Amino acid sequence: SSGINAEYGEEKLKWDDYGELIKHEHFRIDDEIFMEETNEAEKMPTAMPDLPEEIPTKCVTSRIKTQVNCRVKFIDFEGRSDGESIKRILSAVLKPRQMIIVHGTPDSSRHLAEFCSKSQDMGVSHIFVPGIGETVNATSERHIYQVKLKDALVTAAKFSRAKDAELAWLDAAISIQLNEDKEQVAVLEALPSKSSHTPVFINEPRLSDLRQVLNKNGIQAEFNGGVLVCNGKVAIRRSTAGRVQLEGTVCDDYYKIRSLLYSLYAII
Repeated sequence: SSGINAEYGEEKLKWDDYGELIKHEHFRIDDEIFMEETNEAEKMPTAMPDLPEEIPTKCVTSRIKTQVNCRVKFIDFEGRSDGESIKRILSAVLKPRQMIIVHGTPDSSRHLAEFCSKSQDMGVSHIFVPGIGETVNATSERHIYQVKLKDALVTAAKFSRAKDAELAWLDAAISIQLNEDKEQVAVLEALPSKSSHTPVFINEPRLSDLRQVLNKNGIQAEFNGGVLVCNGKVAIRRSTAGRVQLEGTVCDDYYKIRSLLYSLYAII
């Protein structure tokens, strides 16, 4: 047998650390072919977008009477206290001497006025329930009179400051005298000297304020079950009647704490 023998040389692939080497001529684009394709694309006509067809419309109105099967219900979501809460606040917290009841229905206002007048815990002297447009004279100064003080009485008075006012204890009596214009004037005259009176403490301090004063003066004060314990020796509590009670052993801390407590009062 006879055959044709052809020489065949197998191309050897070259590799490096990143794999087979790439021949750049395999990925090269002929510039002439690219320019021809670009020119043919520019010569092709651009297709116009399809515009929506204008659909004719017509507006037709009509009135139809329908029956609504529903009802209107009022739900009170007003952010205010109800009747029972108002009664508790007035009788247990505020305890006013005078009241003006407004912004309510006549029946509810009348009911609240009757409750306050019959309440033994409140002791309201005057209750006003004005109507719409009615004026009420609720001034609390109708029993105050102007009194003239003698110079000697003012000089002898010992004033103590209580917040924005100065107070003093006076043992005096009012006498009616005539001034230069022959008008009657009430004059406050000092009474003969008597024994010293019982001191009156004004400005009830809060225990939290007292705690700050004690800490600033080097006394460690902490609350324990509503009682202010000072240096582990003195206890300060408020009684059910609202009075401040000081208890502890007789020592230097006791007298120092008592002195700081008295400094928060206006003693007359």
